[in-house]
Amino acid sequence: MRTTLIILFTIIVHVAYGQDKVPFEQIAFDFYRDSILKSTPQRTRLTLWTELDKENFFSHRPDCLKEFNISHGNGIINLNPSGRSSIELKRDRRFRIKKENTGRFPRVYVTVSFSTLNNQHIVTIVEAYKYEGVTYHIELNNSGNIINWCNGGWL
Repeated sequence: MRTTLIILFTIIVHVAYGQDKVPFEQIAFDFYRDSILKSTPQRTRLTLWTELDKENFFSHRPDCLKEFNISHGNGIINLNPSGRSSIELKRDRRFRIKKENTGRFPRVYVTVSFSTLNNQHIVTIVEAYKYEGVTYHIELNNSGNIINWCNGGWL
């Protein structure tokens, strides 16, 4: 009886406290930093806004979102299932860190993840220059694995 109670208690604790939310925005930013920036090196340091943008997640060049089977009228959009509010960045000489929408150009900001399908989360990353910018959409599954990404073009 005692062994059964210990096993039951262990299972309940693991189920209740052992499941963390997947940090979709952080995974997408790490992919952007490690993969995309390597293929398009910057001449100057980028200013990173560490606070996630919660308003403009869908408005920046949705051209390539057609690949992800998403459109504005595609149903209910779930925002920020990870519950995150900021990006963490360890030492990286390519970035200056800002918490507010200030700083020199070029600026980089990351939106909260959004989804319209069950196993799909999309994070938008924008490189904003003085008069233009580049948008990247990164698609992840529920486990946080990168499925696809696209360059949404210039703003």
